[in-house]
Amino acid sequence: MNNGFTPIRGGILEHLEQGRMTLMEFGVYMLLQLRADWTTGIYRGCALTIAYQLSQPEIRAQVKDVLARLKRKQYINYSPVPGKRGSYEILIHKFEPRAGRLLGTRLNAWKHGEIAEPEYEPVASDSPEARQKDSRQPPDSRPNKEKRCKEPRSEDPRTKNKRIAPDGVCERIYLAYPRHVGKAAALRAIAKALTTVQTQRNTTPQDAAEFLHSQVVKFSNSPAGQRGQYTPHPATWMNSERYNDDPNEWQEPRTVAVKGDGKLSFEERSAQELRIAKEFATRTGS
Repeated sequence: MNNGFTPIRGGILEHLEQGRMTLMEFGVYMLLQLRADWTTGIYRGCALTIAYQLSQPEIRAQVKDVLARLKRKQYINYSPVPGKRGSYEILIHKFEPRAGRLLGTRLNAWKHGEIAEPEYEPVASDSPEARQKDSRQPPDSRPNKEKRCKEPRSEDPRTKNKRIAPDGVCERIYLAYPRHVGKAAALRAIAKALTTVQTQRNTTPQDAAEFLHSQVVKFSNSPAGQRGQYTPHPATWMNSERYNDDPNEWQEPRTVAVKGDGKLSFEERSAQELRIAKEFATRTGS
């Protein structure tokens, strides 16, 4: 992430205008950009995952066909295991990582042909394109300048450096969460959660960010994270420390209500969980 935006491969808009990319292909490609690991350019999922993230699970077959077309046009590359269902790695060709040890490189997803093995090549910092790009950025947003998540004013100066999160982490985690609502409150809750994780796990800001992002991705891809309006708001989820849940709990199958058996329907149970989470947030003042 860079100043709240996700840079994408140059020329994509022109490809769309020239008819080289359809609107459906453009939509799926943009979702891959937003959901991919911002430090590697790799998206982990499948056609069904993407269909759910688009809130249209019934278009799984169409998404699968779109992925195949994007691969043929070499926008992406992937190698799903034949006969095996589930998530696999989708490499976004020419993706430039925005932070981490791969900063300043570009992903060549086709270095090894049809075999989707990530290969990162340096981006020439003295090229005209790089100089033009750098000149458009304010000094504090250039790659060698790290922006920080804002810290509470009461933060102990002795632990301030430990509590600082890397550039763009809060935004990245927010985008990985299945619901994009209440962004301001969500970003504050994420920053608070990062500090909590660092303290609980006695770890570095980078490791805390990777743990929280990993938990959010697992939740997003689980049945519990695909309940639409019954999925908690991101701020509620963070303030309730749901990232410390056992991920197996998120895989619990839906309960089908049978009249007279005393069980709650999926919608009723989801509403109840959301109500409990809101009450918790109110009591804790978050």
